[in-house]
Amino acid sequence: MSDDRSTPESRADELFKILDEFRDDAAGANPGEGEAEAPAEAEGAPVPPAVEEEKSFTGRSDEILEIISGRKSPDEADDAFAKAPDEAAEEAAEETAEAPADNGGGAEELAEMPAALFGHLTDEGSEAPQGEEPEQKDPHFTDSFTPVELPEEAEPEGRFGAEDPEEDGDGEEEARPKGGFGRALQRLSLIPKAVIYIVVVALISAYLSYYAISIGNDVFALVCEDAVVEIKIPENATDADVAEILKENGIIEYAWVYKLYMRYRGGGDEEGKYIPGTHRLNRNYNYSQIITALTVAHTKRDVVRIAIPEGFTVDQIIDLLVKNGLGTRENYVEAVNNYPYKHEFVQQLTEMGYPETRKYRLEGYLFPDTYEFYTSTSEVYVINAFLNNFNEKFWKDYNKIDGDGGSYRKMMEDEYGMSFDDIITLASMIQAEGKTAEDFEAISYVFHNRLKHSGTFPRLESDATIQYVLEKREQDAANIDISLDTPYNTYLYDGLPPGAICNPGIETIMSAMFPSAPLNAYGYEIDAYFFVANNAGKVYYATSAAGHANNKAQAARDNEAIEAGNYEG
Repeated sequence: MSDDRSTPESRADELFKILDEFRDDAAGANPGEGEAEAPAEAEGAPVPPAVEEEKSFTGRSDEILEIISGRKSPDEADDAFAKAPDEAAEEAAEETAEAPADNGGGAEELAEMPAALFGHLTDEGSEAPQGEEPEQKDPHFTDSFTPVELPEEAEPEGRFGAEDPEEDGDGEEEARPKGGFGRALQRLSLIPKAVIYIVVVALISAYLSYYAISIGNDVFALVCEDAVVEIKIPENATDADVAEILKENGIIEYAWVYKLYMRYRGGGDEEGKYIPGTHRLNRNYNYSQIITALTVAHTKRDVVRIAIPEGFTVDQIIDLLVKNGLGTRENYVEAVNNYPYKHEFVQQLTEMGYPETRKYRLEGYLFPDTYEFYTSTSEVYVINAFLNNFNEKFWKDYNKIDGDGGSYRKMMEDEYGMSFDDIITLASMIQAEGKTAEDFEAISYVFHNRLKHSGTFPRLESDATIQYVLEKREQDAANIDISLDTPYNTYLYDGLPPGAICNPGIETIMSAMFPSAPLNAYGYEIDAYFFVANNAGKVYYATSAAGHANNKAQAARDNEAIEAGNYEG
């Protein structure tokens, strides 16, 4: 495929060739041209056709040279050839008469013509002096001459591509001086420019990211040294004062960030906000911790360790708490009986209902354990801690569904017809009557036997239920008035009492759910319905009322020996 583009030198050669042809034609029409100056024509005399043609060729060729060399603008050429033929002939004659005066510069003009031509066809040498508009260098021809069309693709390109069309349009950009960096940047292609742009953006982003992370670390103390520093805050210190103190001691890095944080945190910059004096701060404190340490007065709170024994009643627990400086009795009674706790068993107990004769709503649910409280802890919080422990130690397992779809709760409801509150009430009776794990299971067996055979044994006949309502506990069960009229007297009222009579431990609760028959002196299980214990805690079991009477007599003898100090167990 041929290359349609041509160099500026080739186009100049073509133009010279055309001009030479015009001059040859003109010379053929008038062989004497160049040897002698043509005589001036008489005014008004007719011009021979040959002379007119010669002048026409000569004038046009010279005009083309002037246009190419930049000595005449295209507009002047258009005006000249747009005139009437007579005026054109006169101007041609005048130019022919003046030709000898210019012959001296003809050679010089021809020598300078390629440079002017190249300056017109290329961008080289096209810059005009500062403050002047560049002249138009485009060739302009008359109607009687058909120029050789030069293809637009032949225009020279820059080093890395074509020049910006906007710059070629008016030439104003070329007239404007450019710095070295600007010229170098304009000569770059798209890819190097994109790379430079990406690098610059990446550097700026990295710097801003580092700065943002540094400020975030200062505010939130994400990565800070673990070191305690003592600082001194003066009277009536402002945010600006404190910010400088913190910065000087290496606790914060940016004082202006701290002041800005305090401004948008609210509270103003009032005097007296900061506690004056010496403060110990850790360098890993965040702004919130720093502000709290400097503005909140700390009071020393004493911690109280409380051990709640298994079998303690609500009254005994309250007395123990108050004795150790935790709350008041009135507030504890209110918290136990009326506060709406969110625990599931408390809500179910309320829904299920309980007798109005019940002494304390939550008796049996204050789980016995060892606790630690601040002396400033509220009564509701203390009771809530007991209920939380009950929920963890018993309630979750009691309601847990096994692989067969069963649970302790379902078993107790199906086999014994007992609710969870019944189990806790029974467990409290077992806790109050027994002393050992073996006795817990055996006493549970007796109570379950009586509940199962309520037609024969409608009453549980437990001394501990009467002891619960007495102001002072009787040490000897023989001194208990079993005729005392109270709903808690299981010698007078059938079934379980209105509620638990103490707060049982987990072992006793499990015994209430899984009873075990007691053993006789020979190691055989007996189907017991009675039991009695001496003051030392030894329990005697019987299957009949007669056997029970004998056991009561034995317990009385044991108690006499205990008092005498010769009891051998």
